[in-house]
Amino acid sequence: MSSRVRSRPYLIRRRDQIAAVESAVRQEIVDTIQAAGPLSAPEISALMGRPADGLYYHLKRLVRVGLLVIKATRRTGRRDEAVYDLAGHPLVLDYPVGAEARGDHPLSRLVRSMLRTADRDFRAAVGTDQARPDGDRRNLWAGRRHAWLSPPDLERVNDLVDQLVSIMTRSRNPAGGELCTLTLVLAPRASRAGRRVSRSSKRTAS
Repeated sequence: MSSRVRSRPYLIRRRDQIAAVESAVRQEIVDTIQAAGPLSAPEISALMGRPADGLYYHLKRLVRVGLLVIKATRRTGRRDEAVYDLAGHPLVLDYPVGAEARGDHPLSRLVRSMLRTADRDFRAAVGTDQARPDGDRRNLWAGRRHAWLSPPDLERVNDLVDQLVSIMTRSRNPAGGELCTLTLVLAPRASRAGRRVSRSSKRTAS
C-alpha cells in the first residue's frame, strides 16, 4: 500500500460534491482511502471486497467533483494504473446555514444515506464471531442519549467527538488491525419537555 503525507483538511461545500457522496459506494471509497492512504482501484477493490470494474465510474465521479485526486500513475504489467488520494485529509463537511440549508438539501440526503449504511453495517455484524458487544475491546455498540447540555457540556462533547474523529481518520496499515466503522449524529432538538407551564395555560387546560 502507498504511504501518504498528511495534508490540510478539505472542506466539502459545493452541492455537487455533497451529492457525489450520497452514494454508499462512494462514501466507502472515501472512507477506505482515508483509512489506508493513497490506493489504486485494484487495492480499493481488495479492501472493499467489490469488483474493481464496478468502482471506476464512482472514482471518476469523485475526481470530477474534486474530492479525489490522481496522486500518481504507476506501471503494472502492461498498463498504467492511477493511484487515488483525497483532495485533503480529512474531508470535512462545511455546513450550510439559514435558508440555504432548508428544503431537500443534499446534506440532508447525505446524512440519510450515512444512517442507512450504518444500519446495514450493524445488522451485518450482530451475532457474528467478529462482534464483541462488551469488554475493553468492544467493537459493537449502538445507543441514543438526549440531554439538556450547558455550554461547558457542549464544549466537552465536541472535544470528545474531535478525539474520536482524530483516532478514526489516522492512516493505518490495513493488516495492522480490524476494520471498524463509526457513525455519529449530534443535533439540537426542539422540545417543550421540562418547560414551566404558565398559570394561564393551566387554567385553559382545566
